[in-house]
Amino acid sequence: MLGRFDLSPIFRAHWKVLSKDTSDGTVPDWPARFGLLIPSIVAPGVMIVCGWSLAQPTALLTAVALLAGALIAAFAELSSLRIKLGERYDPGEQDGENDKAAIDESVTHVLFASFLLFVNAAVLTIGLVMAPEDAKSLAGPAAWISAGLFTYTVILALMLIPRLLYAYTQANRVRDDLNGFYIRR
Repeated sequence: MLGRFDLSPIFRAHWKVLSKDTSDGTVPDWPARFGLLIPSIVAPGVMIVCGWSLAQPTALLTAVALLAGALIAAFAELSSLRIKLGERYDPGEQDGENDKAAIDESVTHVLFASFLLFVNAAVLTIGLVMAPEDAKSLAGPAAWISAGLFTYTVILALMLIPRLLYAYTQANRVRDDLNGFYIRR
């Protein structure tokens, strides 16, 4: 119905990759899901209860916009790595499928995080435009929504960084003595 403006695939993809493979098949990774959701709900709640505001909303807006652009650039690099892996492995080869899956998961998180950052930039911009001219901080719903979105994005980035390193080490065949995922026995 919405065609080009249908954002549901990015939400579905993000939620799907927050799963883990087990001997019983793919199951939801509830600790990861709750680890993203709960702090993102608690942060605005604490702001509301304590009466806090965002002291430097323009600095946060700048950071959010820069991070969104950086993540789009990371997406382009991950796309190149995915092509490189597709050329290296034969279709169906298990090592290749695992490596490509790591990149696919990373791409989903990168795009979802950049989407959240774009939304956060919009929320901050609207909040700043609607704030009184002499306001030095941003309070109210715009600050609360921004805090929740930023909290979710930061936690997602913390989860994403090891996945990006794994995808890099696999795609580029990093030596064991330089690979943090290799543990000597």
